[in-house]
Amino acid sequence: MEKSVQAKYYTAPSGGGSYWDLNGYYDGASYANMRQTGEPLYGDSERRSNDSTGDDPPVEQSGFGSAHPGTCTAVFGDGSTHSISLTIDGLVLDRLGKRADGGVVGINDL
Repeated sequence: MEKSVQAKYYTAPSGGGSYWDLNGYYDGASYANMRQTGEPLYGDSERRSNDSTGDDPPVEQSGFGSAHPGTCTAVFGDGSTHSISLTIDGLVLDRLGKRADGGVVGINDL
């Protein structure tokens, strides 16, 4: 699935690196690179409820989403791609992120 990043973080601030330039989970940058299905989907232009100041992103940066209006694209385990509404039910989204929980998600749930 596409990751959500607030548009204000698309470029690094002048004069130095940004939190979003860190290398990955093992380098202390889980928000910058890792995503989880336990967060709502956000469009990149949407203001988060706990909007961050400076270069310190809130929890809402750890979710999926995209710059596409109202939808994000996901690649499923079978290789198929699907558009997922940014207003998807949170339980359905969470089930999509768990491969062995026994839950079933139908195409009409997306």
